[in-house]
Amino acid sequence: MSTNSSAEYAAHHFNDALRLYRDAHREMAVWSPAEDDDDESERKADALTAAEDYLLAHNAPDWRALLAKIEVASLDGRLIGHKSMDDIKADIMRLAGIDRSPTFDPFIWANEFEYRGGSINRKGDKAVLSCSIDNSFANRMMRKLKPHEREALADYLAANREEA
Repeated sequence: MSTNSSAEYAAHHFNDALRLYRDAHREMAVWSPAEDDDDESERKADALTAAEDYLLAHNAPDWRALLAKIEVASLDGRLIGHKSMDDIKADIMRLAGIDRSPTFDPFIWANEFEYRGGSINRKGDKAVLSCSIDNSFANRMMRKLKPHEREALADYLAANREEA
């Protein structure tokens, strides 16, 4: 698939998700609580939540779509969840051509990882991250490392071999 058709494909799917969100939001807006139907209210609320999650899970194909995601994620002053915020940050990085987060600090990450029970060991030239299977925090830290963060961490650990 060419880059242009890939972009069109992503835009098409995002716009479909936005349409589903708008439809679900309208359904909630026109529904009258005076109807006193708790099942219907719950169904409409669930449909809106599912449409929000579906929209937020799609890559924003452009800045306008990113604005839509931010507006939906912060609607009514609700807190933006970690997953939604990670998706939004990934969109910003992709749309702006940013390959590394300006705030990711491998030194801080490595110290936090060890503080939380993880360990950094040497196997020849390589640093190996490890933790016990039941250490959910350290495991989550390893799983959540994005490729550019892994690269920055590997560069840091290679430059600071005696500390690892």
